[in-house]
Amino acid sequence: ARVCTPVRERSIEIVVVGSDCEGYVTRQLESLFGQDYDHYHVTYFEHGSSDETYARALHTASKYPDKKEKIKVVRLEKKRNIIEALYHHIHNLDPDSLLVVLDGFAFLSHEQVLDHINCAYANPDVWMTCSRQINHPNYDQLEGADIDDQERGINRKQMAQLPKLSGVI
Repeated sequence: ARVCTPVRERSIEIVVVGSDCEGYVTRQLESLFGQDYDHYHVTYFEHGSSDETYARALHTASKYPDKKEKIKVVRLEKKRNIIEALYHHIHNLDPDSLLVVLDGFAFLSHEQVLDHINCAYANPDVWMTCSRQINHPNYDQLEGADIDDQERGINRKQMAQLPKLSGVI
């Protein structure tokens, strides 16, 4: 892969979909607010929780008054489809923004994660990324597997033989 140096900090929109994750909200938001990267915004969608996820998100956000402009906590109606809410939210973003979608149980493992994302997208050939997950608290188990260049080449040859599909609907 070609390594590119970013010429600027692109805006990053972090969308969290939280449901019944009251015990994880504080750690998650603290990991987001602890980023060294300045140009980000968090939209926390609470969806149909039976616990205090929404209240905990509001409370944690209120503990960071200097980050008030960086977060919006939204409680969705229980009957509202989360995909519909995400669709409308994402399509109202600046097209130049980078998008990170997290579930309510995830957190960023160090303060440079958003900077790494900005660097990855400095490469004009990158339009989507997927990362392996590091399990906590031991930090030594990775989910997912590395794919070597030979296997990647075989996959590309196989994909070239498949019929082309139109865009995702």
